[in-house]
Amino acid sequence: MVDDLVRQEALLAMPLTPQCREDCRGLCPQCGQDLNAESCACGPPPDPRLSVLLESLQQR
Repeated sequence: MVDDLVRQEALLAMPLTPQCREDCRGLCPQCGQDLNAESCACGPPPDPRLSVLLESLQQR
């Protein structure tokens, strides 16, 4: 039981997006480009709550 608690605490303490170093910019979540090497043309991902609005605007 204590082992489970320790394991859970260790897992919860881990960052959600592990990075190789403090100033690491990571990978683009859309195209996978290494953002440390160069920027990508992807913009921020659209808010999924606005997907219906975006679809209706694209149909016009």
